[in-house]
Amino acid sequence: SWFSRESVTRFLPQGLYPNSEFDQEDWFRREVAGGRFLAMVAEKETGVLLGVTSISEIDWISRSGQVSVVVPEKTRKASIPGLEARALVTQHAVEKMGLVRLWSGQAFPGNLRWTLSQALVGWRPEGFAMSGFTKGPVSFDIIRTYALGREIEGLTQERSGSLWPG
Repeated sequence: SWFSRESVTRFLPQGLYPNSEFDQEDWFRREVAGGRFLAMVAEKETGVLLGVTSISEIDWISRSGQVSVVVPEKTRKASIPGLEARALVTQHAVEKMGLVRLWSGQAFPGNLRWTLSQALVGWRPEGFAMSGFTKGPVSFDIIRTYALGREIEGLTQERSGSLWPG
């Protein structure tokens, strides 16, 4: 249901068409078969599903990939689950998958708060793509962000082995 809500998909390619359970299962199977890493974001104690995170466009030669996080739900115990998911998937990509460069893009200025908060877990802005995303009749600028494996490893060591400081 998240990908059928305009408030969630405003800055995402999803949302042009209603999203059924069948459509989502079909998309999931195709993406995983194509090499995308997908993970669910859930509250630790209750298991309530809060969102999803993924690494796509994985290039095993250059050891890079695009990280996405969509976490529209919050709970009293998980007030910033999207940022925690970003930290955990970033650490996983570097430590377990051996990726050395991660990248992402966010609508600007629409997702500016999210873009700035990522700095807490090692993500930095690297530039803009003017009119880099178009949805329907509207174009948005995109701010590109990146995280480098060596910087993530250093930040993780400073935080006693966990990129997520919480």
